[in-house]
Amino acid sequence: DTAGLFGTASAPWHGRVRYLPLPWGGAGRAFNAGIAAARHDLIAFADSDDLWLPYRLELGRSVMGSEPALAYCFSNFAEIMADGQLIPHWLVRWSEDPRPWDEILAPGFPYAHRWPLPDTLPPADASFRVHVGSMYWQQLHRNYMCVNTLLVRRSRVGDALRFGVDLPRLADWECFARITRVGVGAYLDVDTAVQRSHTGARLSKQGAVAFAQSRLAIIERTWAQDEAFMKAHGDEVRGLLQSTRRSLVRELILGNRRNEARAVLHGLKGMSLERL
Repeated sequence: DTAGLFGTASAPWHGRVRYLPLPWGGAGRAFNAGIAAARHDLIAFADSDDLWLPYRLELGRSVMGSEPALAYCFSNFAEIMADGQLIPHWLVRWSEDPRPWDEILAPGFPYAHRWPLPDTLPPADASFRVHVGSMYWQQLHRNYMCVNTLLVRRSRVGDALRFGVDLPRLADWECFARITRVGVGAYLDVDTAVQRSHTGARLSKQGAVAFAQSRLAIIERTWAQDEAFMKAHGDEVRGLLQSTRRSLVRELILGNRRNEARAVLHGLKGMSLERL
């Protein structure tokens, strides 16, 4: 009942929340519609089944407000399991990268040395650190960014702030590739959102074939189109495309999708067992 939700004058969000009815077109189109309708420079996102923590925007706005050169910031997040168990600092499992952020991005500094801590922040998190630098190369190899923690400066990233609309998965990863190319960002090593794990429908559960197909499409139309990046990392990009195509072929064969597998194999060398 959207009239009840957004039309009640006594609601604290009355006049501040707008409901945009859209025909179903996937998550990417929904995100893009929200971006187009947004009225301010800093833009944040929230998936329908996940949660923001109370200080999520306060932390991000403090960092972005005092650092105009930053294109975006993002953070760690927690995972709540189907049985209600809350697992903090889930990003290390999400990214499958156990390295410290001093190594992944850049040496950090305590947030509290530059900005006041929100009253709602748990005392155990008071010493968390902020790391500033470019995530462009890192995002080529794995995803470190959860859209529920992202805060983007539209005036800095411009048209790069758009999500994929034709991908079975990873619409957000395409957006991350574009915005990280534009400028530097900040990582806040503290949970600011909670992702809900459940057994119902979720875009991230569409399978290995969809993952590989989306991954290929994103690399081919972002990093692979960046002449300066390809000059420095071309062999790396081509190797990643090759290995991803090999994975896709094997998944297609396992799924008995042989004609699709043959089409991908046509551009690959070797793989005699898969050809057989």
